[in-house]
Amino acid sequence: MKSKELSEVVHNISLIHVHPKYNPDDITNDIAVLEVDPEIKFTNRVQPVCLPSSDESQTADQEIGWVTGWGTTSENGRVSNRLKQADVPFVSAQKCNEHQSIQKKIQICAGEAGEDACQGDSGGPLVKENKYNHWFQYGVVSNGIGCARAEFPGIYTRVSTFCSFIRSATNNHVSCHNPNHFRD
Repeated sequence: MKSKELSEVVHNISLIHVHPKYNPDDITNDIAVLEVDPEIKFTNRVQPVCLPSSDESQTADQEIGWVTGWGTTSENGRVSNRLKQADVPFVSAQKCNEHQSIQKKIQICAGEAGEDACQGDSGGPLVKENKYNHWFQYGVVSNGIGCARAEFPGIYTRVSTFCSFIRSATNNHVSCHNPNHFRD
């Protein structure tokens, strides 16, 4: 573990659990669970993200989520040396499917012209805060056409669909909750 700044800690990845049905050809089941070493120490400034339950429906069209990543800051641009974030609207599956094809059960869309994940952000979180000030991870950056193009929102793996995989990969140490009822 190396500390680069007071707010930055680097952890080594000790094990990667790739979804057994991941298909790189059509990018389905694009999710993995990473084990890190040393274990993350939670503090008042470092907290785990909550995961939405598998019975949770998609967030409403145009609700705002946040995506973070170390990828390029523009299409075919340079990678960032600082963690970047963008607020992105969730996009309905119907609207997303007007210009590209997603599988609604396992994927969600978010982003708009000028605000999106970009190359190198894959694997990063798409999160939204609930009314009780808890952060939930709805998506994992997966793919898209270009970056921040008006007609092509980013495509994310829908986390709630993969709760059983996450529970299995973590030996039941991680579970999913309904964001509308979760307080503490």
